Amino acid sequence: MAGPLTWGCGSGFQSVALAELGFSVLAIDLSPLLLRELEGRRGNRSINTVQDDLLNFNQYVSHESPEVIVCMGDTLTHLDSIKAVDTLLQLAGNNLQGGGRFVIGYRDMSRELVGPDRIIPVHSDENKIMTAFLEYFPGYVVVNDFIYTRTGGGWDLRKGSYRKLRIDAGWVKDRIAALGMVIEYAGEDKGFSVIIAAKG
Repeated sequence: MAGPLTWGCGSGFQSVALAELGFSVLAIDLSPLLLRELEGRRGNRSINTVQDDLLNFNQYVSHESPEVIVCMGDTLTHLDSIKAVDTLLQLAGNNLQGGGRFVIGYRDMSRELVGPDRIIPVHSDENKIMTAFLEYFPGYVVVNDFIYTRTGGGWDLRKGSYRKLRIDAGWVKDRIAALGMVIEYAGEDKGFSVIIAAKG
């Protein structure tokens, strides 16, 4: 029986938690920086890391199907297209073992915010203020980040932008059901959708 997979594992929050439960975890991400951070936190836990595209994950699993696939954070929204999301869902449905669980969590940005609601406070303390401004387009959102950091002479501003897919949670649930998985839980908290499905 193969252990859990964590897709888009990042710095390893889910990977470490699963390993502490006694699982041997395969953690996949494209970012070498985040994987190094995970490896620094791994200790003697049973976590194997792989730097690659998520769509290539089946090159790294054994002949046994994984019992759990976890895809949390904003991994889905950072994929190139809805077609890539659909392909990933199909891979989960095809490769998960019978009775296994597929756990997804991502920020559902399908509903367009308007006016000043597009300005999102991200973090603030006495030395740093982080704010995002959202621009909506068909199928995706451009997230513009503004990070103010206190310096000796005032405040330093860094700016950046990136795309995120707009993925409706209803569509994800429909696709999962069409792939033969049963949704055991579907919930949302402040725009963050979580879906847990079981393969029959």
